[in-house]
Amino acid sequence: MFGVEPFYVWVIAILTVIAVLFDRTGVLPAVRPTWGLLLFIVLGAALIISGTALWIKAVLIDKLDKNIEKNRLLTNGAYAIVRNPIYTAFALICSGALLINGNVLTFFLPLLYWLFMTVLMKNTEEKWLSERYGSEYEAYCRRVNRCIPGIPDKYVLYESDISDARWIAYDLPGNVGWIAYFTGLILLLINQVTAVSIILIIPAILMIIGIAELVSERIAKLDRILPKIRLYRGFGALTLGGALGIVTSVIALIIAVVNGNGCLQQIVMFVGAILCFILGGLLFKEYKRRK
Repeated sequence: MFGVEPFYVWVIAILTVIAVLFDRTGVLPAVRPTWGLLLFIVLGAALIISGTALWIKAVLIDKLDKNIEKNRLLTNGAYAIVRNPIYTAFALICSGALLINGNVLTFFLPLLYWLFMTVLMKNTEEKWLSERYGSEYEAYCRRVNRCIPGIPDKYVLYESDISDARWIAYDLPGNVGWIAYFTGLILLLINQVTAVSIILIIPAILMIIGIAELVSERIAKLDRILPKIRLYRGFGALTLGGALGIVTSVIALIIAVVNGNGCLQQIVMFVGAILCFILGGLLFKEYKRRK
């Protein structure tokens, strides 16, 4: 009935509480923005409200327990927008609490929550559901993401017949790109959190949405055939994040030069954004609508 949900929820809840306590007691260095803290509070509150609403929809309205008792695969309601809405709900709530707390050094934890959920689901519940429901569950996995909520759309498939060699030639440097952007951004935020560095987070959010979507499918070996919405949320978000990263990192680089500050982080971010944009875009173009 409960699967591994209690284990997942307790782990991420404890990590969140530890992060907040360590920050508030001074064990963890306080790295808070001089501008934009209100934005983090608003975004954090929005995540908590969204997570709570998703949990209510999945548990109370869609009545997951009744469907489990009837041995029925639930694919509508909250389960039409994300495969694990209860897990996602608690991840959103914990992430919202971290944003409201406002210490930039703890903002990596939502990525850890996503990674933990991905590995945990792949090795437990997804195996059980695949054995029980077979092709019905596989089709459901193609339509709906494991962790990231999305608006349901018509089930239009896009497929890539790109060779493995060319895929690797695009994929490896493309991954170097978003990692380089994140590395430069983290180093920049550790040194100083300003209005400019807050803006630089926007491309990073798009990149992480794209990577989270694509890694979910890579693990499930579903990444060569994607529904339209997941293609755009994967390679589309990655390409757009790279494009915005180029613009914002150039602005940050100009400001750093004008102020006489070091600009190594901005250069690393600029190069990373270019790689992400070009190579993510090339892979995006390889997908054609399946006939």
